[in-house]
Amino acid sequence: MGAKRLPKLMPGRLVQESARCCRSRGRGSTAPRANTVEGSTAPGVAGTTGPEQQGRLLCRLACTSSKTTTSGSSHQADPGRRVPQHAFCNTLVRVNEVVAPVSCIVEPAQLVLVGTGATIRHMKRFWGAVSRPGPMQVVAGIAGVLVVLYLVLVAAPPWFVQNRTLEGLKAQNEVRTTLLQGLAGVVLALGAYFTYRQVMLSRTQVQILQQGQITERFTRAIDQLGHAQLDVRLGGIYALERIVRDSPADRATIGEVLTAFVRTHSPWLPQLDDQPAARAPIDQVPELQVRATDVQACLTVLGRGGFAPPAEGQDRLDLHAVDLRRANLWEAHLEKAYLRHANLEAAFLGGVHLDEADVRGANLVKAYLNAAYLKGAVADEHTAWPEGYDWRAVGVILEGEDGVAHG
Repeated sequence: MGAKRLPKLMPGRLVQESARCCRSRGRGSTAPRANTVEGSTAPGVAGTTGPEQQGRLLCRLACTSSKTTTSGSSHQADPGRRVPQHAFCNTLVRVNEVVAPVSCIVEPAQLVLVGTGATIRHMKRFWGAVSRPGPMQVVAGIAGVLVVLYLVLVAAPPWFVQNRTLEGLKAQNEVRTTLLQGLAGVVLALGAYFTYRQVMLSRTQVQILQQGQITERFTRAIDQLGHAQLDVRLGGIYALERIVRDSPADRATIGEVLTAFVRTHSPWLPQLDDQPAARAPIDQVPELQVRATDVQACLTVLGRGGFAPPAEGQDRLDLHAVDLRRANLWEAHLEKAYLRHANLEAAFLGGVHLDEADVRGANLVKAYLNAAYLKGAVADEHTAWPEGYDWRAVGVILEGEDGVAHG
């Protein structure tokens, strides 16, 4: 057969190639022996030593097989006689990293480099023992320190000062002092570097631990919001407020959770059994704190938790079409809140911050709006104000005026 070009293999892959060859031979595959690799003849196991073979080692992979391969043909082994323990496979391996001339023999799953007295398996065991923390590392560290001290105190000074007189010895002592000071500086720098890395690693671990705790707390609070008992739901609401203080990055998410709770537990028009009728006289409607304590708690947390005004890229608080009759929003911060079609009849809105809020279609009849901030709020002809309230004086903008778009 012609010359067969094989892939270049790193020394560390010879063992893998040997095992692969043995598996293929174990399945009974046979093939003619490749006599040449890239134009070089390989008549035996030992590599050639010519000048053109410098930096190259050609080895045969030996494997156990029930068949023996001959040059150009194969035949079944005689059952009456013992099959050789290692029958040569037809694979030749080229190693570029071993300097020739070095002869080698290959056993299954083990490559022996003749002349070095070492094997890849033994080298792996050695480096594995060195890399694992244990007495080996301690001994290696002590040996390294002793070597450095020997170089600094004994070997290095004569290299710089070769005069053996008294003045020369003094100069060598000065060299030792200088080298020791430099070594101490290097040790301090390394100590500072590793200390910094340890501090950063500890800080990262603390942050990961804190994030895990916040996630667990958030999950538990969400479970509490869906509980049937009122006191458990209140605990979940105030737990979310605490999470906002500890993790400001979760503020927008928690704001969406609380506003969704308000919309589903106090919708307008009334849809729940415990809600007062839509046409019920306002003096017969209980305060929100009494009839829906958890909803009032959500509004309190939203008003003081820094959820408004929304940060850049975040949505405004969505409180549209909610039943907030006789709610208490004293000095609540609801800037830019979306309160379209919300019913705020007889709500206490003293000092509330509704700057740039959307109150189109909202019902504010009999609401207490003393000292309320409504500058830039958008209203329309369907917005119902308290009797005698001058909404234009506080800066409310009517939809369609001053470039306010419909929508």
